[in-house]
Amino acid sequence: PDSGKSRFNCFVNVAYDELQFVRDGGGYLARFELSSILFNDRGEQVEAKIRSYEVRVPGYDSTNSRSAFAAAQSAFDIAPGRYELLLSVLDLDSRKASVKKIPVQTAKGRPGDLTVTDIILAERIVADSAGNPSPVASVLGNLSETMDTLFVWFEIHSPPSLASVPIRMRLTDVKGAVVRSDTLSSPLSAGRTVCVKP
Repeated sequence: PDSGKSRFNCFVNVAYDELQFVRDGGGYLARFELSSILFNDRGEQVEAKIRSYEVRVPGYDSTNSRSAFAAAQSAFDIAPGRYELLLSVLDLDSRKASVKKIPVQTAKGRPGDLTVTDIILAERIVADSAGNPSPVASVLGNLSETMDTLFVWFEIHSPPSLASVPIRMRLTDVKGAVVRSDTLSSPLSAGRTVCVKP
């Protein structure tokens, strides 16, 4: 992000049984649109993004699944402050929409400070439209018992004079017992460094 701004990522998982699938070739197709509109604390629109998605499944049984999800995402680079995010998921065939408002607050920090973003637990890492790595965030209540790998994703914002930082990570279960512990050194890029750990 630009100096003094923070990256705000919004992840939306849409259950297949919330979408209308239609026959398409040998399978079924659903299409939906994610609209993300960001307002400042005065109610003024700051930025808006709209993106369309397609979901294809081979058989009819998959169209009614509550355990399968289509992942959608939007991202904003915003100055510190309070915002409200208006999210709308529109099924492009049934024209049914789901709308939700979410309060957003970004942490204050001076440009050049050493800071770490919130941690994202990701099911997989994909490339965005610019070819940059991007996480597909996991919805904790929908983790599959067969999933054997998750990714820890976060960003480090740092002053140009800092070449590397030590990182200590500890994963605990719900009872507080340590499941995994790692220590590593991360080289830093100028300003912003993406860190991914399986």
